[in-house]
Amino acid sequence: GHVARARIGAAWVRAAPLVGLAASAPYLHNGSVPTLAALLTAADRRPKTFPLGKTGFVLDTRLPGNGNQGHEFGTTLSPADKKDLIAFLESL
Repeated sequence: GHVARARIGAAWVRAAPLVGLAASAPYLHNGSVPTLAALLTAADRRPKTFPLGKTGFVLDTRLPGNGNQGHEFGTTLSPADKKDLIAFLESL
């Protein structure tokens, strides 16, 4: 397809590498999604609470600042495509 330039207010942006992504859970900027499978699930069906680490702390996404709504990219993939995408990301 057509490739164009977009002004983003910076000379360049360095994207984080995907290597080791599967081992870097939880996901999203606030750590509100526990797994890649949950990330590929519609936001209203993602876990509302989940344990973080082995200290017994439980993250509650219903509390202010902990929301996991939005970020719906990939949620409409077929189950087979989700499985394949997760397997690919785990292979990096």
